[in-house]
This record gives sequence, structure tokens and C-alpha cells, in this order.
Amino acid sequence: MAVGMQDVLPPAVPVDGGILTRRRRLLRRGEDMFVFPLGVRRAAWCLASGAVLVVATATRSVRGEQAHLTWYVVTTAVFALPGLALTWRAGSRVAPVDRPVWRLWFAGFCISVVGGAALLTLSGHDWGWARALWVASVVLSILCYGAGNMVVMRTRAGHRAPGIDVVDLTTFVVVVTAPVALLVGDAVVTSDAAWYTVSWSVITVALVHGVAVAAVFAARIAREDRGLAWVGLALGVAALVDAAGQVALAMDGFAAGSGPLLTWHALACGLGIIFVVHAMRRPSVGLDRLPPEAQVRRRNVVSGLVLAAVPVIVAEAALGRDEAWVVVGAGSAVVALLVLSSVRHLLVARETARLYHQVDQAAGERRRLLADVIHHVDTDRYRMAARLHQQAMSSYSAMATFVTALEMSPPGRPGAALAMVASQTRTDLAQQVDALRDMLEAMAPARSDGPQRLVAPLRAYVDSLYGDGCRPALHLEVDESLAPDWTTEVLALRILHAALDNVHRHSRCRSLTVRVAPRGQTAVIDVIDDGVGFDPGTAEAGIGITTMRTLADHLDGSVEVTSAPGEGTHVRAVLGAPVPPGRAPVLRLVTEGGT
Repeated sequence: MAVGMQDVLPPAVPVDGGILTRRRRLLRRGEDMFVFPLGVRRAAWCLASGAVLVVATATRSVRGEQAHLTWYVVTTAVFALPGLALTWRAGSRVAPVDRPVWRLWFAGFCISVVGGAALLTLSGHDWGWARALWVASVVLSILCYGAGNMVVMRTRAGHRAPGIDVVDLTTFVVVVTAPVALLVGDAVVTSDAAWYTVSWSVITVALVHGVAVAAVFAARIAREDRGLAWVGLALGVAALVDAAGQVALAMDGFAAGSGPLLTWHALACGLGIIFVVHAMRRPSVGLDRLPPEAQVRRRNVVSGLVLAAVPVIVAEAALGRDEAWVVVGAGSAVVALLVLSSVRHLLVARETARLYHQVDQAAGERRRLLADVIHHVDTDRYRMAARLHQQAMSSYSAMATFVTALEMSPPGRPGAALAMVASQTRTDLAQQVDALRDMLEAMAPARSDGPQRLVAPLRAYVDSLYGDGCRPALHLEVDESLAPDWTTEVLALRILHAALDNVHRHSRCRSLTVRVAPRGQTAVIDVIDDGVGFDPGTAEAGIGITTMRTLADHLDGSVEVTSAPGEGTHVRAVLGAPVPPGRAPVLRLVTEGGT
């Protein structure tokens, strides 16, 4: 269980010092959301802005292949040195679910830096090896970046099938790149700097895929988590424009001035640094927040793009029918789009059936839960009748004792009449006891509850919290030997309700464990989640934790909260304080005059 903003913010006091303290706490808590502190983020903005201005000023007169490559590598190196360290640091401090993604991005970053360095250092010695290392670095870095992008998108895909995402992204890349390739493909391959134009064309295609991933990722996560996603999308678009500009410059034989393109390249690199320093400690929430029926794919944007792209591709094939490769390429693209669309429809049908099967399973679980709750209510009625029967028996015993005393009163005193009245009263009470006993037998449940006394209401409460939304895997462990009295059971349920409220509001967990077990003369409650966690040292107890501790105090118990950012939360409540060995409670009557 994690404590969020509502649970940890202290109330603002009506004095200037208190308000300032509260603002400082708010700022510090906002800082805790990011891997890097505010100073590092500001430095990254200054680096990006300053580098763009310096490059724009220094490259105004840059022309030619060698000068362009030199400035390209130098500009990249300005951001690469701090970027590698920051990317590694971010990959070590983000949530565990995102660490593989950052490791893959770091590997792609390293490979691309090595390729650029080889292009610069070997250009004057062995140009063939320099080109080979550059092309190899392009291929390997694309694989690393692409794998990282697919992993981060898959972790936010909820119950959707990953195969459909692969098909959709592949279709989008073909739709966008095929018409362009048919127009400029021949010029790219026959360019004097074909090694450069072809490699950057491959990078451009990969960046089209990256921009699509960023857009899908931003659409899938919760609205409040989209800040970093928008930065990533801006970075992808800037890098895509940069790559397309590199291809256009090389196709022109590096005749045009490189200043504007190098400035834009510096801007893209700066956005990369800004993206890294704004890495979040907690993972963003994806489609897991939605119920299965809300995850069904209802929009088919890709199919619409296919319908728009096919006529364009066919028209290009008709116009370029004198060139065989254009006709073959256009035909291959159309066939590929038709095959991808057919495969997508088959996969979507299977995915939709699976999602609605999960809806049916949830409905069955609710029916079983309703039956358990009804049985729970039935048992409560029985316990109420038992309590009334116990009270009646106590009253009867007291009255019987009183009547007996009256009957034994000395002769000559007016006890005979009272004895007659008391005897009649005793008869009436006995009749009431018999009636209550008959009612008790009629209201007895069909079977004994056992641990269901707590399991059924807890499952019902979790169901009411999450509704149709995606809920964590719930593990309830209630000891079979647990037999709390009525007061302890009510307070235990209230403590569990408060703990589960905090889990629902703040934890974003995937698994939730609730354990209730006896320990000697006490009852121990454990609520454990694998959510985002928090730092108890910097967060003050809020309403939820205060409520749990207040309820536990009524039973001489205690509540302990153990948590850490990114490592989940463990709430333990111990109800009832055991009597030390050798010490029994002493009952004394205290009057105004003493003992």
C-alpha cells in the first residue's frame, strides 16, 4: 500500500511560517517524482539551449561532406558525454518494470556514439572501415532502440495482444515510407554518398516506427502521466526531421550549407537530454487501469491509412511503369499491406473474444461473491439472535435469583405477595427465553462460516473499490483457527477497509496480499502490495494511517507501516496487547474516600 498526496500532506496552518513549510514540503514531494533533482534538470535545459545557440553561430558557413561530418560528430559528442552518464543513472533509479527499457536505450546510445566516433577518427586513415563501422552501428542501435520501444509499449498494453501492435506498427511504417521510397528510392541508392543516404534512410524508417510507438504510448497511459510521453514524441519528431534532412543533404552532394541542419541536429540532441533528465521514479499507468471490455480495439486508424495509401501507391506505379523496380516495389507494398490487414483482423477477433471471456469470468466471480455476502448477512442475523438470547438468559438468571431470595424471606414480612408476583415474572421470562431459543434454531445458517467471516466482506469491499477497472491479484489468507469476538472483528474490518482504500488510491500495485492470523492472545493483520511505495521518513501520516492507528488503540494494539519508493508497502496491525506472564489483571473498587 502506498500513501499518496491526500494521505501525507499536512494541513496549512494560518501562519506565514507554517504555510512556507507546507510549500517546501510540496516542492520536495514533487521533486521526489523525478529521478534527477531540479538543479540537474535546469542544467540540462541550459546545456540544450546554449549548445543550440553555439552550433547555430559556429556552423553558418559549413559546407562540404568532411566539414559536415566533423561538425555532426562534434555536436553529437557534446551531448553524448553527459547523456551516457545520465541515461545509465536513470536506468538505475526508475521503477523495476522500466529498467530493461532504459538499459536497451543505453545500449543503443552507446552503439550510435561508437559509430559516430569511428566515422570521425578513421575518416583520415581508413575510410572503408569507418563506413563499415558506421553502418553496423546504425543497424545495431536501431535494434536496441526498437526493442526498448516495444518493451515499454507492451508493459502499458494491458490485456491486449502484442502481435496486433507489431502488425499495426509495421503497417503504419509501410504506409508512410512506401510512397516516399517509390519517389526518391532510385536517387538515394545511386547517390555519390550512397553509404550515407542509405544508412540515414534506414534510420528515417526506424524513426517513423519510433514516432508511432511514442504516439501509441501517449494515448495508452493515464492523462496525468503523459508529460514525459509528450517530450518523447517531440524528440521522435525532431529526430525524424533531422534524419530526413541528412538524406536530402547527402543526395544534393553536401552542396547546400549545413548550418540549419546542424542546428536542428543540436536541438534534437538537446531534447534527448531533456527527455532523460525528466525520467520518473514511478511507472506510468497504462491500459491496466481499464476493465477488459474497455480495452477492446474499437478504432481502426491503420486500416483507414491503408485505404488511403493503396491508391497513391498504385498511381505511382502507373506513372513509373517504365522502371521495373517501381512496379515491383509498388506491387510488393500493396500485397504486404493486404496481408498485414488480413492478419490484423484475425488477431483482433481472437483478442476481442479473449477480453470478453475475461468479462464473463468477472461476472461469475461477482455472482459467487454475492452469494458469499448474502450468506454473511444471514450469519449476522443468527449472531444477533444469539446475542439477544444471551441477554435474555442473563435477565432470567438475575430474576430467578431475586425470586429465590424473596421466597426465602422470613415469615411475617410482606414477602408473600412479592413472591407471587416474582414467580409470575419468572414464568413470563422463561417463556420469552423459549421463544428466543426457537427463533435461534430457525435462523441458524446452513453451515459454519469459518474464515469466510472476513474473506467474503473483504472480497466484496475490494470489488466495490475497483468496480469494472483492472484490479491487482488479490491473495486473502485468513487462519482457520481465527475466532475473534464481535468487537475485534468489526474493528479489524474497519482497519482493513482503511488500508485497502490507500492501496486503491495510491499504490498502483499488481499484487495485493492480505493476511489475518492469531498470534497468542493477539490478532495480526498484514496488508502487503508491490506498488510504487513511498518514503515514510518524509511523509507524514494522513487520514488513512491515522484512522488505522486510532482503531487499533481501542484494542490496545498498534499499526506499523514499512515502505520505500518503488518497493511497495507493508502495513502490519497487531490487535490486542497480551498480558505479561505472571501478571493477572487486578480489579479494585475506588470510592471518593479511597480504595
